[in-house]
Amino acid sequence: MPRRRTDLADDLASSQHAGMGSGLAEAVADLRRGAESWAITPFARRSEVLHELLRTVAANARAWVDAGCAIEGHPAGDVPDAVRAEEIATGPLAILRLLRLLAATHRHLAAGCLPPLPGPRTARGIPVFPTAALLDRWLFPGLTAHVEVDPDGPLQAPPAHGADSGRVALVLGAGNLTSIPVGDTLHAVFVRGQAVLLKLHALHRELHEVLQSAFDPLLRR
Repeated sequence: MPRRRTDLADDLASSQHAGMGSGLAEAVADLRRGAESWAITPFARRSEVLHELLRTVAANARAWVDAGCAIEGHPAGDVPDAVRAEEIATGPLAILRLLRLLAATHRHLAAGCLPPLPGPRTARGIPVFPTAALLDRWLFPGLTAHVEVDPDGPLQAPPAHGADSGRVALVLGAGNLTSIPVGDTLHAVFVRGQAVLLKLHALHRELHEVLQSAFDPLLRR
């Protein structure tokens, strides 16, 4: 989970005096400088970055799936179709879906307006899943999700600089789905306005180079 009340860079600066190597603290200091720059990046530029990510993630999707299959213990050329299908759906496909939704939201925010609600507000909240413009109903039949909101409350755009904006977040990769740490990272970057230090689980080391290539537009920020 991203850190909220304190900044990771401050924590590591203190930890360095307790014997932590300077290399990590220096890397986080670089992230902090990037976080300060990202915090004042307008929605229009963030939208452009999201569209760049759509292209680079799609270009690395096959390598991502191959790495996921290898993590599951299936060498190249000997992967059951069901395993490959699962790695596609829970890996790059899930992230491409998230990137499309984030890009659509940022496009509206860049134009100075709120994105349209996925459906009418009801006593249950706002229906956010499945999304009509995507393949949700086909990929996830029978699943629905609502976000609880005050049915009489006002709707307003998020502030350009939130309380967590400009901070450095730590995301710890866990779980057996390769999209989980990536999705958490994208949330911290594009929803909270933070820079991220992502620590992949040791089992996911096969993903390191793939994710570096897929998320090059963010790494170059």
